[in-house]
Amino acid sequence: MKGDLVPVLEIQGLGVSFSTPYGAVDVLRDVSLSVERGEIAAIVGESGSGKSTLIRSVTGTVADNGRVRADKLVLGGRDLLSLSRSGYSRIRGRDIGFIPQDAQLGLNPLVPVGRLAEEPLRRTGVSRVERRRRVLELFDAVGLPDPERVYRSHAHELSGGMCQRVLIAAAISTKPQLIIADEPTSALDVTIQKRILDLLVELRDQIGSSIVLVTHDLGIAEERADRLHVLNRGELVESGTAEEILRAPKDRYTQLLLSTSSVGRLVLRDLPRSDADPAETPAAAPRPHLRVEALSKAFGARRRHQATLAVSNVTFDVRRSTTLGIVGESGSGKTTLLRILAGLVSPYEGTAEVDTGASLAGIGSREGREYLARRAQVVYQGSYASLDPRFTVAQLIDEPLTGFRLGDRRARRARIAELLERVHLPQSASGKYSSELSGGQRQRVAIARALAGEPELLLADEPVSALDVTVQGQIIALLRELQSELDLTMVFVSHDLSVVSDIADDILVLLHGQQVDYGPSGRVLRDTSIPYVRELVDAIPGGRLSRA
Repeated sequence: MKGDLVPVLEIQGLGVSFSTPYGAVDVLRDVSLSVERGEIAAIVGESGSGKSTLIRSVTGTVADNGRVRADKLVLGGRDLLSLSRSGYSRIRGRDIGFIPQDAQLGLNPLVPVGRLAEEPLRRTGVSRVERRRRVLELFDAVGLPDPERVYRSHAHELSGGMCQRVLIAAAISTKPQLIIADEPTSALDVTIQKRILDLLVELRDQIGSSIVLVTHDLGIAEERADRLHVLNRGELVESGTAEEILRAPKDRYTQLLLSTSSVGRLVLRDLPRSDADPAETPAAAPRPHLRVEALSKAFGARRRHQATLAVSNVTFDVRRSTTLGIVGESGSGKTTLLRILAGLVSPYEGTAEVDTGASLAGIGSREGREYLARRAQVVYQGSYASLDPRFTVAQLIDEPLTGFRLGDRRARRARIAELLERVHLPQSASGKYSSELSGGQRQRVAIARALAGEPELLLADEPVSALDVTVQGQIIALLRELQSELDLTMVFVSHDLSVVSDIADDILVLLHGQQVDYGPSGRVLRDTSIPYVRELVDAIPGGRLSRA
C-alpha cells in the first residue's frame, strides 16, 4: 500500500553499539530500510538479532550506555537524530504509537486501564472529559465488551487479549504516523492472536498509519506484512515483499526461519487424511498405555451444582510410544488436566490409569504414588521457574538421581554426562547456572532432568511456547528423537496447533473444560466438522501464499 512518495520512516546506515566493561559491543551494523505510508512492514529475526534495538533507535529509548549513529534516521520528514530527550518525549505517543510484547507488563497494575489509555491524549492537551469520551469510543472500536467497566478495571482483572486491546486503543488514540507493534501476539492463544492482527489491519485502513510489526515468526509476517526485513545478528540480510522473500528466500538464515515457521511447516497440507477412530487404527495397542475415562475437576465449592467445572467428562486413550496433543485456548482446562495426570491435583470424578493398573487420578494408591514419583515426569512451560537458579546444571540433574538413589557418585556423574549428550548439550554446560543459558538450553536441561529417573510417561506443559520458532523446532525434534530412542509415551499440551501437529499422533481439543474433538491428527486438523476446531485451524498464521 504505497501512498506519498516520501516514506514515513527512513533509515540509512544505522548502527548501534553498547559500552561494556570489556569494550564496545556492536548490536546493529549498517541497517537501511524504509516504511511507506499505509504499509505494514515486518521486522523478522530470532531473539538477539537486533529487532528490539532497532525499534528502540526509532523511539529514542536506547539505554544510556548505547550509542546510535546513522546516515539518516527520519520520521515523517523529521530528523530523529537531532531530537533531545524532551523532543523525543513529545513525539512518542503522538507521532509514534507503541504496542509492547507483554500486555500485562505494559500496564501499571495500580492504575485503572482507562486512565492509562488516556496518557497519549493527555500529552496532546486534550481535556479530561474529552479524553475519557474518546478512550471509551476506542475501547468499543477495538472490540472490548462493556467499555465503561473495562475503563474502571485494573490489568489483573482483564484477560491477556483484553489488555492487548487496551494497549492498541492507547497506541492509535492520537492517530500516529507510525505504530510499532513489538511481538504483540506472542503470548496469546492462536485465535486471539488472529483477532488482534485482524484488528491492527482494520485500524491501519481506518486511520492510515504505517505499522512496523516485530516478530520472530515468518508465518505471521507472511500473513500480514506488505514487506519483510530479516535481521540476523545485527545485520539486515534480506528485504523485499512477502511473496518475494517467502517464495524464493536468498539468504540461508531466511531459509532456516522459513523452514521452522508455521508457514514453512505447511502442517495441514502434509498431514495424512484419516477418518478412522483411534481405537480402529492399525497401530493401536490392545491395551493403551494411559486410559482416561469421564475425568472431571471442579473448583470453588464442595457441592457439584455450586462448583465451576474446569474439566468435564473427558475421555481418551494414549497408546504406548505415541504422543497425545491437548489443545485449546487459555482457560480450556489443558493445564488442569495435565496436573491431574501428574498427581498434583485430585479429580472430582473419573479415572486415569496406566497399563500396569496404577491410578494417576489422585495419589491415594501406593502403586499410583510410586508410578508418579518416577515413571511419570513433567516438563513445564517456564524453564526459569522450574529450575532452581542456585544450582548448577549438574546439580539440577543430579537431584532426582540422588532422590531416586540411582547409583553412587561416580555412576551419577556418568549418568549426568550421558543425559547432557542425549539432549545435545556440551559437557561444559554442567558447571553453569540456568541464568547463563539461553531459553532453548534451559529447556534441554529441564528435559534431561525429567529423563533422569528413566520415565515411561512424559507430560509436557507448553514446553516451547516461550521460545523462538527455530528453537521450538529444535526442541520438538529432540522430543521426537528421545521418544523413538527411549520408547516414551507423551502428553503434549499447547495452544498452538501448528506446534501440536508437528509432534502429535492424536489430538484432544478442549473448550471451556469440555472435550469437543478427539482423534488422529490428520482427521482432527483436516476433516473436522466442529466449528471451534475449524476456527483454531484457520487461525494458524502463514496461509496467504499457500492459498494463493
